[in-house]
Formats: sequence, structure tokens, C-alpha cells
Amino acid sequence: MPTSGRRSQLARPLTALLVAVAVSLAIAAGASAAATTETENIRSEVAFPVFAQCANDGAGEWVDLTARLHMVLHRTTDAAGTFHSIDLVDETLRGVGRTTGTVYNGRDSVHLAFNFHGGISETFVMNIRLLGQGAGNDFLLHETFHFTITPNGDMTAVAENLWSECR
Repeated sequence: MPTSGRRSQLARPLTALLVAVAVSLAIAAGASAAATTETENIRSEVAFPVFAQCANDGAGEWVDLTARLHMVLHRTTDAAGTFHSIDLVDETLRGVGRTTGTVYNGRDSVHLAFNFHGGISETFVMNIRLLGQGAGNDFLLHETFHFTITPNGDMTAVAENLWSECR
């Protein structure tokens, strides 16, 4: 069953982070007369809380998660100076519920496509699936987000589809 409420407390900071990264990459990219390409393979670890609305017999609880990230970042600047970035992020999640002590394991994937040539266009898709010990503690959080900013700074498109459900 799709739900709302606290579901966006994780997604909103992630959305803001990805937008900030995209804008930073665009500024760093600049224009180039020759085509260039690079691929980075990065491993990292981060910690953050998420609200698991299905946990604790439906009352929900905060879960302190640790995520091991594997990021593959592929960037190209074409001969016209357009910067393209396709980033894939895969996370292995592990956490413990603050109220019940339930152990959660999960996977998270983010696909980010970004283009910059004066204006900015970005689309990303995120899926987080957490599996908690015992019945009724599993949930899925999904977000699709897109924005477009013209070369003069006007935002001309913003679309977001955010939902979560207990599984």
C-alpha cells in the first residue's frame, strides 16, 4: 500500500544532495573544443537515519543505517562542449531500529543522468528496499526526480514521483 507522511524525510536530503552534486559537476565541466571521457569507480561508506513506517507493529521507528556504496561515474564532454554524466550508485545497507532493536538489511540503487550545456537537465531514479527481522518490517521507498534549468537560470521543468510501501 503506497503511503505518504514521513517517507520523504530520507528522499528530500538525497534529492538536494544530488542536485547540488549535479550543479557542481556542471560548473567544473566547462566547455571544451575536444571530446573527453572518463569513468571513475569509487567505494565509500556513509551513515544516515531513515524512518521505517512499517516497523514496530505499524507505529514505525527510526533506523540508523550504514551504507556501503559502490559508485560508477561516467562523464563525457562532447565536441560541442556539452557535459554528460551517467552515474550508478549501488548500496548495501545495514541498520538497527532505535525503538525495537530490529536488524535491517537492504539494497539501494540510484541511477542519475545529467546533461549541461549552459542549462542543466537531470533525472534520477532511486529505490531503497529494507528487510527487517520478523513479520511486517519490510518496506520499499522509490523516487523518480527530474528538473531542467535553462541557460538563463529559469527552472522550466520539475517532476517528482515519490512513494513507499510496506511489503
